[in-house]
Parts: sequence; structure tokens; C-alpha cells
Amino acid sequence: MINHTNKIAEMLERTGKDVGATKQVYVGGEQFEFCSATVSRRMMEADPHAMVMCPYIVSVYTIPNDKNVYISYRKPAPPRIRR
Repeated sequence: MINHTNKIAEMLERTGKDVGATKQVYVGGEQFEFCSATVSRRMMEADPHAMVMCPYIVSVYTIPNDKNVYISYRKPAPPRIRR
């Protein structure tokens, strides 16, 4: 289930003038936040410090003058091993 959608391209377009920006960064770009109870529990049982990885975020975006659609995400780090 998607918890939240961040409209990053729209935000940058809307606030660009306020910060003196003139370059269009994205043609379209959104982030989708979600959480998986099963995956999150396993990840945090393995490493309680992995809480920072939740919610998971997938970004989908396009760049000016580029016909590709990009999808990106944060790759979780391997669990810490304590001795």
C-alpha cells in the first residue's frame, strides 16, 4: 500500500523562482512511499538500526531532452555484525 506520494518535479518547478533557479530538473518526477510489514520486521529484527530504511521510497522520473523513464530506490545496507 502506498502511504504517500511526493510530487518532486512539481515542487521544484513551483519553488524554483523563489530560490533563483532557472534550470528544469525533471519533466515529471514522483516518489512513492510504502512499507511492507513482513520485509520491515525481518530487516529490523536483523538490525534494529535499519529503522531508517522505512518507509521504502521508489522514485520514478524523466529528465528534459531524455526519452528514458528512470526508477530509483535506496538499497538497504547489509546488517551490522556485532561481536
